[in-house]
Amino acid sequence: MDVIEQMMRGAAEILAKILFNKTIPKEFYAQIAVMDLDELAFLLSALVTAGRLEQAEEILFTQFELNPSEELYDLGIEMYGQMSVYSDDELKNFDFSREEIDRGIADIEKLFKAVKA
Repeated sequence: MDVIEQMMRGAAEILAKILFNKTIPKEFYAQIAVMDLDELAFLLSALVTAGRLEQAEEILFTQFELNPSEELYDLGIEMYGQMSVYSDDELKNFDFSREEIDRGIADIEKLFKAVKA
């Protein structure tokens, strides 16, 4: 098994466990913290696709606090872009709103500017 396949399998296992829980089990934060950017991008995209927007956002901001970088900022903007294609009704079904998307973008921009300063 090559390294990329192994990494994606690990991300998929974490994703499966997260999807079956309302909240992210604490023990997964250590595993998520050591993910590379590709694994994290896969995980966040899969969570957004599954309608787990709050969990995706929580993971993004937790990761950004641990390791702020331009790459994570870009990933966050991409994640919110993925969220923004949902209709207002879909967002409501996911217990999310367009205002939360806008606030999330503003928050990650503010954090990124603080790190760059």
